[in-house]
Amino acid sequence: MIIHGNFLDYEIYEISKAKQNDLSCTNQNTNGLKLVTLVTCDSFDDSFRTIIKAKEI
Repeated sequence: MIIHGNFLDYEIYEISKAKQNDLSCTNQNTNGLKLVTLVTCDSFDDSFRTIIKAKEI
């Protein structure tokens, strides 16, 4: 969906690494905060992920 004229600003508050089978970063309990979590591949064999978390400011 495209909404023209509305923007949200987010600030990164945490960058971490996790093993590929660790799904704890996908917990959806945000206590009402608007959060974004980016999960990326980090190693050649995909054994680790980089987790970047941001909150609305």
